[in-house]
Amino acid sequence: MCYGFETKIEAAILIRKLLEKKYNIEAKELDESFKKTNIRPNDKILCVYKEGNKLQISLVKWGIKFGKDKPNIVNSRSETIKEKKFWNDLFTNNRCLVPMTSFYEWIEVDGRKVQHKIFIYNEEYFFVPGIMYRDKEDNLSVSIITTTPNEFIEPFHNRMPVLLELDEALQFLDESAKESLKRLRPYPHSIKMRKEIAVLPIRKKKATEVKKD
Repeated sequence: MCYGFETKIEAAILIRKLLEKKYNIEAKELDESFKKTNIRPNDKILCVYKEGNKLQISLVKWGIKFGKDKPNIVNSRSETIKEKKFWNDLFTNNRCLVPMTSFYEWIEVDGRKVQHKIFIYNEEYFFVPGIMYRDKEDNLSVSIITTTPNEFIEPFHNRMPVLLELDEALQFLDESAKESLKRLRPYPHSIKMRKEIAVLPIRKKKATEVKKD
């Protein structure tokens, strides 16, 4: 599960990494110096997706709402995507990637919950697969995909984001939806994962309805 994360890699650096992989890239209304800590639902986040033979990099809203009075879906379960036609169709046509440097979880320490950063050791960044949605006004939003926990996450949570390193993430976008579905699994390299107490800037609370995973 993920209700907060950070993206401390600048968009310009991410674009350079993708250019090294020989991709055609188009950045839409993007501040190339964008990087952010303490990202929360409804914030703008970096999103990578394909249009034709190009990779698009844009800032989109985190959380999909299918109507004014509908919940804000920030996480989508991999099981739901595989089992329900509506979500499977959305996944087939609207796969995307959200770059992150860490995500946050509340972990019990000495009898109280303390927010921690979760990251991959020796990896500058990673990608979380997502589903993108375009509404009637052409606004883009994204829901990130979660799965069952691996050995590292299991002691403190029953869900985790799907985590992909660069090459696998790009394959996720390039291959068929049937093959991409196979990548919606727990991160296999538990030994590479680390956690540390998160020191985050204080944010004003927003009255936001979030659909829990």
